[in-house]
Amino acid sequence: MKSSKIKARGESMMPLVLPGATIHVNFSCNTFYIGDIVVFLCNKHLVIHRIIHKTRNNQYILMGDNNYTVDGLFSSQYLLGKVVKINNFNQIIDTQSFVQSKMKYAYVLKSRLKLLWSHFKWL
Repeated sequence: MKSSKIKARGESMMPLVLPGATIHVNFSCNTFYIGDIVVFLCNKHLVIHRIIHKTRNNQYILMGDNNYTVDGLFSSQYLLGKVVKINNFNQIIDTQSFVQSKMKYAYVLKSRLKLLWSHFKWL
């Protein structure tokens, strides 16, 4: 599996991805699952966020781990690749490792709870 490197900008995926981190992306991936961190096209910009839900008709809801709102509903044609490794300066995170493959569900739960909280705090 060959990966390409891109630089992270912004804080939407903190604390897992720090601003300036080097992100290794598998752009040949075409299978995506809930919890995966993906690169997608949004308003002509590359964005790195997590899949928090997959609909029955194979569309994806994406959200940054540090955000309180979703990015919207995206078909797979907008998902360009899957993040396979994160280099946060001196810390290397293999997103395909056993531990990270289990931790992604905790991040998904956290994102869904943040959405629920942001909806109900105005009631």
